[in-house]
Amino acid sequence: MQFLFFLMITGALLLNEDKEFDDKKFIYKNWLPLVLLTIFWTVFYGLFYGYGLPALTHQPASFNAFLKYIISFRGSTYPHMWYMYMIIGMYLLIPILRLFVKRENKKYIFWLIMGCFIIQCIPQTLGFLTINAKFTLRDFVNQFYLYPFYKMIIYLFLGWYISNFKLAKNKRIIIYILGIICAFITVWSVQTYIGLIPSIKEYVCSDANIINTLYSIAIFLFILTVCQDKENNHPKIKELSSFVFGIFIIHVLFLELFLQVIYPYSKFTLQIPGLYHIIMLITVFVLSYLTVLIVSKIKYVKKIFYLK
Repeated sequence: MQFLFFLMITGALLLNEDKEFDDKKFIYKNWLPLVLLTIFWTVFYGLFYGYGLPALTHQPASFNAFLKYIISFRGSTYPHMWYMYMIIGMYLLIPILRLFVKRENKKYIFWLIMGCFIIQCIPQTLGFLTINAKFTLRDFVNQFYLYPFYKMIIYLFLGWYISNFKLAKNKRIIIYILGIICAFITVWSVQTYIGLIPSIKEYVCSDANIINTLYSIAIFLFILTVCQDKENNHPKIKELSSFVFGIFIIHVLFLELFLQVIYPYSKFTLQIPGLYHIIMLITVFVLSYLTVLIVSKIKYVKKIFYLK
């Protein structure tokens, strides 16, 4: 779910018509470094899953696991590199989208967002109704070949739209309530029905359904409302902001080590999932933060963590 929120931030920042934009500079200074970093970290995690993790868990090394991760991220319990590839594609669209994503086109962009919502989110959310059918709701919608309305582009538009046109307080409250309800539905439905309907997680936690879209909009709108027009110059806040990419890119390494090497759930004596997840969250964040902090002091190495 979280990446939808980050996509909306991307749309709000990079589609902002009030800020100057140089397409050539954007490609060379933003897009190209992202491509190089993605190649490096894909190979890094491929080696980790193919050779590093097997060695730590006393399993045989696997070139096949390495190759599968490089090609399709298979073999990883927590594949996060797909997000990097997706962002590379989204960044390529930014110069084109900026040509017409303007306040004067508010009406057209609104209907474009609604089109994305209808074509993508509704069939995905209602997909469980036709899960066992030979011809599904998604199959029916796909017959219209409206592929430009699919996937992540809607969240770039949403980020821009919400950040440019303020909603009345009563409408914001409605969205917050819907977001809380959607968060509850996500947790409750998966916990309750995962045994009876194993595929329910695919629908509830999918990036393209109504539940996650409303939940992400609520979070984005809340943070935007609270933080807009406020500037925080605290050194630690600025430091943490510059560390975001590094923490994101390295946290999966520590997550895998925690779950499989440092403290597997099978060794957790209390057997309380919630408490275990809190311990895991704190441990992984602290280790990731400290790693990026140390690397930030090393002149050339810090570049692979996107640190200036």
